[in-house]
Amino acid sequence: MEQVTEAVKAETTEKRENRGNRKPAVKWLIVGLIVSLAASGIFTASYGIFERRAESRRNEQYIADPLETSNTITYLYQNCYLLYRDLYNKEHQTSLSYVELYMQPTEGNEWLNDDRKRAEVAYGDTEELTIPEGEDPDNYAAQGIFAAQTGEYLEEHFNTLESSFGQLNNLYDYRIRDTKTGEILSNLADTDIVAEDQSFYLTFVFDDYGNDATLGNTVIGSDTTTLRKTAAEVIRNCGLTRMVDANMGSEISAGHNTMFRLEMPRNCEITYCISRQAAQSLGQNGQYIYYDQDMNNVSVYFSMGDQYTSYYLSGCQQMFLILCLLIFLLALVLPGLEEERAWEKVVLLKLPVEAIVVILVVIAGIGSEQVVGLVSWVRSGHALNTVLQGNSAQIQMSTTILTYALNVLAVAALFFIAWCLGVSLRAMRVQGARAYLRQHSLCYLLVPFWKKLWRGMKKGFSIGRDKVVDVYHDAEHFDVTKDAKKLILRIVLWNALILVVICSLPLGGLTIAIIYSVILYFLLRRYISKLQKKYGLLLKATNEIAQGNLNVTIEEDLGVFEPFKPQIYRIEEGFRNAVAEEVKSQRMKSELISEYEPHSRGA
Repeated sequence: MEQVTEAVKAETTEKRENRGNRKPAVKWLIVGLIVSLAASGIFTASYGIFERRAESRRNEQYIADPLETSNTITYLYQNCYLLYRDLYNKEHQTSLSYVELYMQPTEGNEWLNDDRKRAEVAYGDTEELTIPEGEDPDNYAAQGIFAAQTGEYLEEHFNTLESSFGQLNNLYDYRIRDTKTGEILSNLADTDIVAEDQSFYLTFVFDDYGNDATLGNTVIGSDTTTLRKTAAEVIRNCGLTRMVDANMGSEISAGHNTMFRLEMPRNCEITYCISRQAAQSLGQNGQYIYYDQDMNNVSVYFSMGDQYTSYYLSGCQQMFLILCLLIFLLALVLPGLEEERAWEKVVLLKLPVEAIVVILVVIAGIGSEQVVGLVSWVRSGHALNTVLQGNSAQIQMSTTILTYALNVLAVAALFFIAWCLGVSLRAMRVQGARAYLRQHSLCYLLVPFWKKLWRGMKKGFSIGRDKVVDVYHDAEHFDVTKDAKKLILRIVLWNALILVVICSLPLGGLTIAIIYSVILYFLLRRYISKLQKKYGLLLKATNEIAQGNLNVTIEEDLGVFEPFKPQIYRIEEGFRNAVAEEVKSQRMKSELISEYEPHSRGA
């Protein structure tokens, strides 16, 4: 019983000691929270400075309003063709396509209005074209192909604009009015637009002669002078004829083609505008229209981009990074607190050095960019408008306080992460770099695995190399008198295995395939060269035998011709036996003749 009581007391004492050891770590976290909140408060209090510097930067380096850029005005000007077609079809009770309305064929070329035939000619099929008398067939065919391709391009271009018209309809108020009949087409219930109530106002006027548009007298924007110049430049460079010539890339110009003429809207004025009330809430959805004429591409982009640029130049990102660095260094070098060893007692601080580096890089990169966007979002009024949407203005003060309080907490969270990283890395100062890396580096902990993997790779490479060498040796010393199926199968399988490995590589597969092909070429060249050399030895031996040398010996290895070596020796042996027999026969004849001559004289 006494032993149990003593064990319980010892366990209780140990728990108290553990709680006592954890208290300094909690103090570290508390200090970190205080430092992070204080730094975040200083940073948030500087929002006004950032706003003034951003405004100054916008004035020094003119950053265009997204609504007034050349791309946006080009998009509006191109949509004039869509609106005019709608008005024309409404007034004339017809349903002309864009090609039929804006691309008028000359006499005898009405086939351009036939979609099927136009598509065939656009792809080079000119057999059905009726060539007028006196026309050069090649020139007429080239003109026809260009005309057909122009029609196909216009159809694709206007269909692209048609698909994005919903975006324009959501962002802009528009009105097109026939200056002769007074007919109006608009997305407004009240078509009487008061220019003074608009934040953006731009009118394109088309005359009765089909010329390029002119600007209306009233132009309203954040920079009216620049907007007027930009719109005039767009009108000059983005007419239908110039657009076709720029995008078709043909030696034949649309203005000098004899098969068609390009028409412009006539007798109308087209107005695009955004009311002041709509402009105040426009930035909340973050979308403006962007048009790339060369790529024939229409898309939307984030409206905060230009504001972000100006706030980026205001120095708020640099200040955030400096405060992060100071907090990190403070946690790393604050004297007199090493004995608390907080990094050993709090799981949050037990981070490998690789994780610390990655988190620091993320804070310095993505984190700082998000902070700049946050400052821009708050100081531009978008944050407050978003929160107050649907609420009364009476709670504006409390909402503003709440917005800035959330800003302080968000920035403080990033500062606190930097503090924790400094505390975690403090273990390096206490333990020493070598001991710290042994305990906290994933790469170091994986060294045995990497060594084992490297040894396995070397062993596998050695085995593979030996197997390939064996296959090469077997091919070099193959017995041509035997079946070659197994050898061929081995070569094919090894080649297939190598190709599978190359094809499975995510990167560099083509480069490795080229290297493999080069190596294979030199191996085959070496193999053929050796084969020719060994064949030369065999041929030399047979020539010497033919010349009467019956004591030829072949010391070298003949490779695939090795089975012929015993046959050569057998041939030599056969020749020697035949010669010996012939010599013996001649000797016997000589002996018989010499014995016969004395007898014949005695007779």
